[in-house]
Amino acid sequence: MEPAFPPCHYVLGLAYEQQGRFPEALAALEKAHAGAPGHPATLGSLGHALEAAGRTSEPEAMLRQLLQLAARTWVPPYYPALVQARLGPAPAALECLEDAYRPRDPYLVWLKTDPRFDILHGDPRFRRLLGGVGIPLP
Repeated sequence: MEPAFPPCHYVLGLAYEQQGRFPEALAALEKAHAGAPGHPATLGSLGHALEAAGRTSEPEAMLRQLLQLAARTWVPPYYPALVQARLGPAPAALECLEDAYRPRDPYLVWLKTDPRFDILHGDPRFRRLLGGVGIPLP
């Protein structure tokens, strides 16, 4: 009903990214970002998708924007962690997630099921974090 509704484009972009349809994912996430500029979810997800799509020079700009935003207002550390998970190294992403754990970031409920963090699943720090959040380990 509302073709410019940013949350719709955001979720569509996430789905396209998981399907490996990067041009469509980036187009949808860029529309979400245009409709909600500076929103941590769009910045983090766009940064993650850009890196996944092989556009390696742009995710760091998204991460910088997230960190600049965090200097002015609260930004869930979950979103910088998304970008860090793709950029590497893993300890940087895990530090962001641990920063999310301390204030009980509500986005951590998605930690085990968000495929964008699959790259971290084998890390003992990630497994400890899951346990700390109260997510059962396999």
